[in-house]
Amino acid sequence: MQEIKIKKSYLVTGVIIILVLTVFFFAPKFTGNAVKETTNSSGSAQDFSLQTTSGETITLSQFKGKVVILQAMASWCPSCKLQAQQIKPLYEKYANDGLIVISLDIQPERSSLQELKNFKANFGGDWYFGFYPEFINLYGIRSLDSKVIIDKNGNIAYRDDMITTTEKLDEVIGELL
Repeated sequence: MQEIKIKKSYLVTGVIIILVLTVFFFAPKFTGNAVKETTNSSGSAQDFSLQTTSGETITLSQFKGKVVILQAMASWCPSCKLQAQQIKPLYEKYANDGLIVISLDIQPERSSLQELKNFKANFGGDWYFGFYPEFINLYGIRSLDSKVIIDKNGNIAYRDDMITTTEKLDEVIGELL
């Protein structure tokens, strides 16, 4: 009888641990709340370089003095298409004021260069697109549709892990420009 009680206590403890871990890891996705945070103690964005779909090599640091949206996406992802369509009017509105958009396909094993170019032509705008799976670890990306917005000083000003409306992005970008 005591053996059964011990096994039940292990089971209850295991269930509690699983629930706590589930809430910890997935709550930000379910609540729909954006998280203002940095990925390192200084608050500065981690630099990286990327070859774009046009063959140009860019670095994040070359855009210091501008506001940059980094969009985690995949060319096959339906919600990423929707997110690109939310970003497009903002790019058209603010490109001349210093807004840079970089859409980073984080799953190149599931996409071809032509598929990424097609995504850009059909859903994106005249901004940078490229493959960069390292974005996941470099910035702690938790899902497709994650966005990181970098201010003019190269600091992370905003991030979220969901589809974000044009209105919300406009509010954040408007404050930073």
